[in-house]
Amino acid sequence: MERNVKLAGIFLAGSFVLYYTHKFNDYTKQTVSARKALRSSLALTEHYPSPVSPPESWCDQVRSARQDIDPLLRIHYPCEHLSPAISAVVCMITAGVPEGKESRTVFSKSDYINGALALGMSLRQNMNTDSPTATTTTHMLFLVRDGYTIPKSDEERLRAVGWTIGIAPKYELEKQYIPRFARYATTYTKLSAMGLSEYKCVMLMDADTLAVGNLDSLMDCSLFATNDSDGSQRVASEKMTYEVPRLAGALDYYHGRWMHFNTGVLLYNTAVNKRKDNSQVNEVQRVYKLTQNADFMKRFESDQIYLNNVYPERTNVELNNRIIEEENENKSSNVREGKGEVISLPFRSNMQTHVEVQLPQFWETRKLQIFGPANSNAAAYDGTILHFTEKKGWQCPELYEPPSTPNAGKCDGKKEPLCFCREGWRYWRALRDAKQRLIENQSTGKIAASPDNQGNAKPKENAEPTALISPESTHETPKPHHCINDDFQPHHKISVWTMLNDNESYVQGALKLGRAIRKHTTETSFDLIVMTLSHKPLKPQQYEDLKNAGFLSCVVEPIPPPASTQGKTRSDLREKFAVLHVWAMTFYDTVLFLDADTHVQKSITPLLTMDLEGKTIGVTQDIRARKWVETFNSGVLLLHPSLAEYTRLTELLSSGMEFEYVMADQGFLNVVYQKDWKEIGFVNNANLALYRFQREFWDKTPVEDLVVIHYTMQKPWKCQSKGPYGPICDLWIQAE
Repeated sequence: MERNVKLAGIFLAGSFVLYYTHKFNDYTKQTVSARKALRSSLALTEHYPSPVSPPESWCDQVRSARQDIDPLLRIHYPCEHLSPAISAVVCMITAGVPEGKESRTVFSKSDYINGALALGMSLRQNMNTDSPTATTTTHMLFLVRDGYTIPKSDEERLRAVGWTIGIAPKYELEKQYIPRFARYATTYTKLSAMGLSEYKCVMLMDADTLAVGNLDSLMDCSLFATNDSDGSQRVASEKMTYEVPRLAGALDYYHGRWMHFNTGVLLYNTAVNKRKDNSQVNEVQRVYKLTQNADFMKRFESDQIYLNNVYPERTNVELNNRIIEEENENKSSNVREGKGEVISLPFRSNMQTHVEVQLPQFWETRKLQIFGPANSNAAAYDGTILHFTEKKGWQCPELYEPPSTPNAGKCDGKKEPLCFCREGWRYWRALRDAKQRLIENQSTGKIAASPDNQGNAKPKENAEPTALISPESTHETPKPHHCINDDFQPHHKISVWTMLNDNESYVQGALKLGRAIRKHTTETSFDLIVMTLSHKPLKPQQYEDLKNAGFLSCVVEPIPPPASTQGKTRSDLREKFAVLHVWAMTFYDTVLFLDADTHVQKSITPLLTMDLEGKTIGVTQDIRARKWVETFNSGVLLLHPSLAEYTRLTELLSSGMEFEYVMADQGFLNVVYQKDWKEIGFVNNANLALYRFQREFWDKTPVEDLVVIHYTMQKPWKCQSKGPYGPICDLWIQAE
């Protein structure tokens, strides 16, 4: 009996393989060699772990969720070492013209790879991708169209910024249906993303997009949730009384009117396969089969126009105008007409840059709402995504700061470099950060062995196929900060730091400093952080007081001074070398470090958003021995973190180089950045020595215009109203 059961099982398994092999041959109509390549990729990815694998593994979830999807329509990616997630961001590369053949409208493989690198880095900075305890963890999937390849070196670069590389099916069209515009000839492959039913939702983002605001509120999939009559929340797909929302997209400004949803950023409701009728599993197959339906199919301009015909709710210009009007009135509801399948994303979630020129007033109004007044470096609203439409980020001038000239509106995109490119600096900054991350991974030995050209780990010769292993998951990713305390949780991309040891007087200074910063700087989102040393912890009450003043706590290991400085450094400055840690705080785009003996009496937003004009740090010229000197004072220090720069600094510190040892970190930094610093202005570091020895210069600036006062000659907690610095001391004494 047992033997008969085994034989029956073998027979059924063989029949299953024969059936799909036959189906595969009829279905694809490809060459023999192409079929072999596709079979090879299927063999590598379809063999999920056997039933002995842990029941909660991600591969088990993938297998279970996709069991009713045609294997030829499935996306394949490494699953074995991925932790569970509720959502994914997907970016695809489907084709590219040869290098050197790029034009204004068609792009090369390297263009798209650079776009994906910048996008990947922006996602890591604006989305929870790897927290083992978070409930909104999101995977990042970079998918290569089956049959297309990318170089191993590009795979390595993509993994360095967090992408897991997989394969997307071809979604072949009959010749008469292939879009005429070459760039769209292969992009129907993007439709396969709606079949990733192991996730609750999937965000499809083109390589010409960039996350500039936190996306967690989108990637928690709550957009597809609704409330029952009792107020409890449930997934919309579980409610059987109305048509299920299939996707969420932002309106496109198309041919001079709001028409269609734009598919450069598209959020799919992939969780609806949890309905009893399994509708979403059938949906991905339905949408594909429509491409073979002669009664429906025609030569659409692109996959975007095709999808807007499948879900035609955004072809109604009158409705679309109402949607825009509701956005203008800041209404928070998602507009849905009746039993529609399309939910509206706000314009900020797909800020198409052609609107910058075609509707300049609309663009500037939205930009003001999202980024704040004259402050492009401020933290954007949650869910903000830039979409470089008319000109791609890689076609824009290589800038790393916002352009200083105002938006003139109408312009000639062929003749004026900044036309359609006023946000291009964000792309170049993200790409720079991505390349820096690769350098950091290489320097720390965290780059994995190269996989094959399709992003799959190479199996051993004649080995049994197994689930793909993601090199990204087998190596630790460098932390984006050096804080060793588990409760440190960064929030914004801009940060203001001070440093304390166990000197209680400086704690008093930090408290007043923190309260003053919070009081005067309300228009910019930033983290306020106090750095303390692991071997000199503060008292519990001091930590509590600092927390109440708005500080986050970051505990770091000390950085000892070089042995050659023994006995030559001021005792109160010997531990200041730990300030070098701020260069390693790469979660942040911008760091402003303030000594605890400084006092802020105006908004520091202009300082936080200052253009360093190519220099590495921003500081002010110093005064020593009663006169101006060519060195700078580092009590107010502006910089953009870089792990590579941190490594360089620590190596130089231990190299035996000569510097003014008595001034500790300031002496060291003056040698390193002798010709590489920008003057940030007297008002941003009003050194008390100038009040004493250069009074004529000091008095040229009204005291109420000073932003940061630096109490160098006398610590503020020792100040007296009747002393030599009386009026300036009173500013600190009278502060809260």
